[in-house]
Amino acid sequence: MTLIKKYFPQISDSQIMKLSIFEKLIKEWNKKINLVSRKDVENFQINHI
Repeated sequence: MTLIKKYFPQISDSQIMKLSIFEKLIKEWNKKINLVSRKDVENFQINHI
């Protein structure tokens, strides 16, 4: 989440935690159903947040 802090310096710790949980869930569910392209999943923060 360092990248997020770089672009959004005012983001709160709770918002970062929520985004981290969201990213984890997307990556987990992406294995079961195609939510994000497999090649995009590694760049999730850059492309999808």
